Amino acid sequence: MKRYILSIILVLVLNVVCFSQWQPIGPYGGKIMTIASSGNNVAVSTYGSGIFTSSNNGNTWIFAVNGLTSLYTFSLCYSSNTLYAGTSRGIFQSSNNGLNWVQNSLNSKSVNSILINGNYFYAGTYDSGVYISSNSGINWLQSNTGMTYKNVNALLLSGSYIFAATNGGVYISLDNGSSWTPKIWGLGGNPVEMSFLAVVGTNIFTAQNGGGAVMRSTNYGNNWYPVSNGLPSSYSVSILCANGNNLYAGTCYSWGYYNEGLYMSTNSGNSWNNFDNGQLSGISSGICFSGQNIFVSSENEYLNPSVAGKIFRSTNNGLNWMNISDGVYNLSVSSIVNIGSYIFTGYDGIYVSSNSGGNWNQLNSPSIKRRIKVLTASGTNLYAGTEDSCIYVSSNYGATWTHITSNSYPYFSDVSALGVSGRNIFAGIHFDYLNISSNNGNSWRRDTAIHATDAMDILVSGINIFAGFYSGGIYRSTNNGLNWTKVINGINPSAYCMGLAKDGENIYACFYWGNGIYMSTNNGDNWVKISNEISNLKFSTIAAYESKIFVGADSVIYYSSNFGANWIKIYQGLASSINLYPLINKLYITNGYIYATTNQRSVWRRPLSDFVGIQNISIEIPNNYSLGQNYPNPFNPTTKIKFDVILDSHFRGNDKVVLKVYDVMGREVQTLVNESLKSGTYEVSFDGSQLTSGVYFYKLITGGFTETKKMLLLK
Repeated sequence: MKRYILSIILVLVLNVVCFSQWQPIGPYGGKIMTIASSGNNVAVSTYGSGIFTSSNNGNTWIFAVNGLTSLYTFSLCYSSNTLYAGTSRGIFQSSNNGLNWVQNSLNSKSVNSILINGNYFYAGTYDSGVYISSNSGINWLQSNTGMTYKNVNALLLSGSYIFAATNGGVYISLDNGSSWTPKIWGLGGNPVEMSFLAVVGTNIFTAQNGGGAVMRSTNYGNNWYPVSNGLPSSYSVSILCANGNNLYAGTCYSWGYYNEGLYMSTNSGNSWNNFDNGQLSGISSGICFSGQNIFVSSENEYLNPSVAGKIFRSTNNGLNWMNISDGVYNLSVSSIVNIGSYIFTGYDGIYVSSNSGGNWNQLNSPSIKRRIKVLTASGTNLYAGTEDSCIYVSSNYGATWTHITSNSYPYFSDVSALGVSGRNIFAGIHFDYLNISSNNGNSWRRDTAIHATDAMDILVSGINIFAGFYSGGIYRSTNNGLNWTKVINGINPSAYCMGLAKDGENIYACFYWGNGIYMSTNNGDNWVKISNEISNLKFSTIAAYESKIFVGADSVIYYSSNFGANWIKIYQGLASSINLYPLINKLYITNGYIYATTNQRSVWRRPLSDFVGIQNISIEIPNNYSLGQNYPNPFNPTTKIKFDVILDSHFRGNDKVVLKVYDVMGREVQTLVNESLKSGTYEVSFDGSQLTSGVYFYKLITGGFTETKKMLLLK
């Protein structure tokens, strides 16, 4: 009997389904600013997406922004089990590896570097020189005596001396930072911005970021000379760091345009050898050491997508490297498309997933190592438009690509939209007219007859081709682009169209600058505004499926199940706090999911089943809150639950409504609703097909109202 009860509990627990928020799914990586480690703890800062931390040497990561007020972190360091972050809004500290942050101080300063020596804290700022605290960061004093150049990029302690790398060379302090003496080297006596500092014994090293050479001083900065024997010719430095007697340099060529890899010197820079075994030919942004682990991060330059924007770990002194980036999502992804069960997205190159975004593989075809702006598909052909006006096509799921932009094409700007109809390809080019090819891309023409530029979206609907322009509304062609007609009946003719979508016979369009959302039921001849309650928002993308409409506006996603009569915010889960939501670039529906590509936060996903059950069945304002009895009851296996939401002093509308199902032990079985709802009457479906027979409870929480009812599942 006990075994039987245990099995029921396990079934109930294992069948808990709770998808009522957005989930990040990658692709993983992005621009990593810096990296730090201590013991098993690792932290990385990303450009524009905050901090990620790991407590198991990078095997798994968490998005560690709770308490941060800035997404831009320029320096990280561990000291006495505390993690410190220098951000664009001062210094933050965490005693639990980033789970929670509190602001230390200097909240009006951008902190490039942090140096800790016992109770003395030093902060190098963007434009205000050095700040010093003698009580672990509680109080700070600015200390710039003798410092003319006050953009401090790096700080270094060597014995009793403190060095500062600034936009005017290197400074030294002999009195704990109270005063500074310039130790400047440059060309023709002109100060040079120095970005890095490192020390091996009594040797001090410095270098510029992306330019110049590694320089060494053996007399505390009085003289400097280059140490480059064994480094690549014409190299520049992307990172400089020391660990014990070893000196490390991340190298690149010509200000970062070509990648040269990571090098190590064991003799204070007299000679150098490649350290990454030819595996890390990306532009390194940070390196740190913890026991046998060496961690290296790289920026997201796209000349080598296989290593760009990744985090690597070596446990055998650089012989082998493991990519440990999974869980760090910091890519600015613009587009997403599917061919059958394969989903494609792109940033620096193309990523493909065969399991709805559960895992991604980066396609390493040399011809497509470019910044991807837009993707579309036609049949089994995949098309990609890049930021430098190139258009590519692949007929084998991205394994190989053909460049189909005409060699005589004279314009160089983002490809902003792509549409394909048979042999006809339509391309929107940023700041340019619509470009059309009628022979699979062998030749192109600019359609200057359309008095609009910047096509932002192209929709193929049977014989109708719709093109939405940022500066000119919507045009339609019924003859594959030979002629175009502006469709303006019901729409502001100069409105900024950002997105187009189709659902059955309905065509939808969303606009920027407060022009709202429109629907046409007759192929664009007439349009009706369906966004009266949210019209003032800046919409960027729209998607539709089985009478459900989804739109993105800046950092918020809205949903309507009744053709725009009411709209619900569905942004839950996209970030930890309201100030850290990512900008929504594209919404796309396929294979049972709705996907959102974002600016600097990769791709997010949510099951469409989240939106199947909830329906707004009346917009009349009820007299009271209420939770109805489910019907049918008993049920097998589905039932419906109706509830009323009202507007009163406690509930101001457009706020959180939660409806959950529990078992008899009080354990949550499923979240049916967790959204912002307007006043009205709603109905939601509950499917108990994966549950065992028995009594269950459902509970409504909204505003100041809570009610629980019982229902019975009989199989």
